[in-house]
Amino acid sequence: MRSDCDCGRFIELWNLVFIQYHKDEDGNYTPLERPGIDTGMGLERVAAVLQGGAETIFDTDETRVVRDRAAQLACVEYGADHQSDVAIRVITDHVRAAAFMVADGISRQTRDVDMFCAAFSDGLPDMEDLLESRDPSFHKLLIRS
Repeated sequence: MRSDCDCGRFIELWNLVFIQYHKDEDGNYTPLERPGIDTGMGLERVAAVLQGGAETIFDTDETRVVRDRAAQLACVEYGADHQSDVAIRVITDHVRAAAFMVADGISRQTRDVDMFCAAFSDGLPDMEDLLESRDPSFHKLLIRS
């Protein structure tokens, strides 16, 4: 995971985001009732460092498995085309989110799950279109084969 410097000397391991304002549709900012801090130190960032500095979170060993399977199902080679790569990364991220939802106990009985699942699945048809996928079989990513 690289910084803005192309020298390869620095990586961004951790960042702090101070969440203080809400930005409305017109671009106006209003202070939040409860400001917070996001530490920005995700599991994938730790994995990237421990695995010798993967360039992105999609290059870590666990995420790469899903990424490569998504590319296989889409019949594309990851790394060959920017547009396809973006679609594969979005699909990979959606699958990761689904795995965490299941691990966190989200089920049909969980409150607000219908709204969350609808938002979650909205982007997948667009990604399938970008990949010109004739067989929308990305649900297979949730089944380890």
